[in-house]
Amino acid sequence: MSLRFLIVDDDESVAKSIMRTLRRPFPDAYCAYAEDGPKALSLLDTNDPFDVVISDFMMPGMNGADLLQEIARRGSSAAFILCSGGAPGFTDEQIHAQCPSRTSFVGKPFDINDLIAAVRVAMRVVLSA
Repeated sequence: MSLRFLIVDDDESVAKSIMRTLRRPFPDAYCAYAEDGPKALSLLDTNDPFDVVISDFMMPGMNGADLLQEIARRGSSAAFILCSGGAPGFTDEQIHAQCPSRTSFVGKPFDINDLIAAVRVAMRVVLSA
């Protein structure tokens, strides 16, 4: 089974870094990139389902928590990872409360090992669904 990841971040260099990180333990994985929530939703509408969606929190137009909620509302079985380095006007508790229950959290800047560990947890969620 080839894993399918959707990476959503308005900073393309961060998204590329995440994709490089994922290809080390998951060399056969498919990684797609969207620079914002609306583009991510468009990819979800036109592609095979993704196993894991990794999203930044702070993005223009639609924050990552709202994106993950919308993806869950649409019936996706993907696991979610939200990356956040803190957000003005939001506490960590507020961010966590906005996200679907199957969301793991990784701080930014992220540690590669923390991100890979979160992906492994996310994969257990997907496989147990």
